[in-house]
Amino acid sequence: TLPHGRTVLLSDTVGFIRRLPHSLVAAFRSTLEEVEAADLLLHVVDGSAPDAPQQAEAVMDVLQELDVLDKPIFTVINKADRMETANVPLLAQLSGNREEIRVSAKYGQGLTELLEKIEQALPVELTELELLLPFAKGAWLEKLHQRGQVLRQEYEGDGVRLQLLADARLLAQLKEDGLL
Repeated sequence: TLPHGRTVLLSDTVGFIRRLPHSLVAAFRSTLEEVEAADLLLHVVDGSAPDAPQQAEAVMDVLQELDVLDKPIFTVINKADRMETANVPLLAQLSGNREEIRVSAKYGQGLTELLEKIEQALPVELTELELLLPFAKGAWLEKLHQRGQVLRQEYEGDGVRLQLLADARLLAQLKEDGLL
């Protein structure tokens, strides 16, 4: 869950090694399809690894081969607290014009910033709808305020009439619960 309540799915793909053979890329094609379908890529690099720049470059080569470099990509340097001094300029060069965020998962450093940047970068498709929320389903009222954008709310005899903006996930949950 991101800072403003939006829920996202994070998926970890196969870790890459230097000089990944083309045959191995083909073998992991189904795993790598997640990369092709992603809205945003987080390229996580172990900043403390002596060969971090080479590992990062290998990943970028594979991403280029997959033709996904046009997607938003954040270079996330983990273990920033133990980062090799020699890696600093090389990693900055590898991230190029991409967003770079330094974190320490161990100490929680930079994680709030990372989550905020993810939230800002993701596309949001909202659908405007009007619904009558029966009083018997009143628990939904708080959820709609937290996860949607309530534009108008009026109490009527049968329940609460709402005009709101909702993302696809919220719409699916409303349908599942018989509210749409």
